[in-house]
Amino acid sequence: RAVEEFRLAPGHNSNIPIPASDRDVTLSDNQKAELEGSTSTLLEELGKTNAVDGDELLRERFLAQLSAARELVRAQSIRAYLFYQLVVEVLSRLVSTYGKTALGVAAAKLLELYVEYLVKG
Repeated sequence: RAVEEFRLAPGHNSNIPIPASDRDVTLSDNQKAELEGSTSTLLEELGKTNAVDGDELLRERFLAQLSAARELVRAQSIRAYLFYQLVVEVLSRLVSTYGKTALGVAAAKLLELYVEYLVKG
């Protein structure tokens, strides 16, 4: 149980499945384009803000993590758990903080695609 708890990304909730640590996923061109586009949209929206919850450094870290996730998607073959570790905290925090705003909606969309393509797919 302790090992499983350690594997959880910060911000994890029980609605987000955790992929196996050794699971590699190869994306189709359409999946790659959709994930890349959704990540770019989110980066654009996050770039328009000055801070996340008043924290400028947190915003910068989130931008860096999302940029790294986009680079993984561009490779088309992804270790699903690595993507999970990069984005779950970011997306969960943005969805809970920004809700129905463009930023919150973009984060929710990327989270939905992540689960569909990298966890379930």
